Amino acid sequence: MKKKKKFRNYVNENKMYINLKDSYYWFEYGGKSIGEFKINKTNKDTKNNNEFDKWIINPKKNNFNFPYHYILAYVDEKYGYFLLGGCEVDNCYQFKDGKITKKSNMSIQRSFMSVISNDYLIFAIGGFDSKEKCQVGSIEIYEVEKDQWKTGLLKDLVIPRSQSSALLFNESQIYVFGGFNCTYGTLNSIELINLETKENSLLKLKLSIPLRRFSSMKISENKIILIGGLTLNTKSNNKCYLIDLKENKTEEGKNLNKGGVLEQEIIFEEDGKMHLFFEKNFGTEPPEHLEIDFFDLI
Repeated sequence: MKKKKKFRNYVNENKMYINLKDSYYWFEYGGKSIGEFKINKTNKDTKNNNEFDKWIINPKKNNFNFPYHYILAYVDEKYGYFLLGGCEVDNCYQFKDGKITKKSNMSIQRSFMSVISNDYLIFAIGGFDSKEKCQVGSIEIYEVEKDQWKTGLLKDLVIPRSQSSALLFNESQIYVFGGFNCTYGTLNSIELINLETKENSLLKLKLSIPLRRFSSMKISENKIILIGGLTLNTKSNNKCYLIDLKENKTEEGKNLNKGGVLEQEIIFEEDGKMHLFFEKNFGTEPPEHLEIDFFDLI
């Protein structure tokens, strides 16, 4: 109970957003299978402590193949999850109560974008245009309640980028970190999107290393942590990096026991346990799972 109270107080004091869902879902890239990982299923419930036994796999649950390189965004209990983007024309699906429903498509075949879900709006930021074969800087906003995508509400990114990570730091600021650009390669730059002025700016502050396909998370009123990803030459990164916005600096954090592509949302338990899911076999197999204590990480 003390640990739960400590973590709850920390989250409230630092205005963190955390996902406390008791399941993680995986949708097979280019296939039909849906996997559910039960967060609170103990090793006593599994055979030989096998991590795979925590997965419930439902093969061929729908009559179409899921897109490659989608991003999963959770809205709430009413609307469930959205599978966004990918290399196909059809690039927006809703997953709720075990059912898949086709929704309105984005304006382009956008994959490898970063996604933010907030207050029944979903921001699709940057990405790769699978039809034109180029990085894009545009930002589309999906109105969940209207099933409608809108373009032109925010200016394009300064540097078109795919495979970046983005987070809503407060009600008026979105930070976009790293990613990839065909001209510059893997990026170490940071952009700030101001939702009030609708202006974007490239910060002087840089990441410690070029990084793509990783997760970012606000951990205090002034700090952000970057976890996992790929760095130069597609090398898996198992280090964490801390960004201090007040001090305007970045520094190397702790090492993880796993590394690599970490694009889907991190799930928490009430006592501060974090559940990370690293892409496996290019998304065609259930992700590799890593459990770590939040306070051990920061």
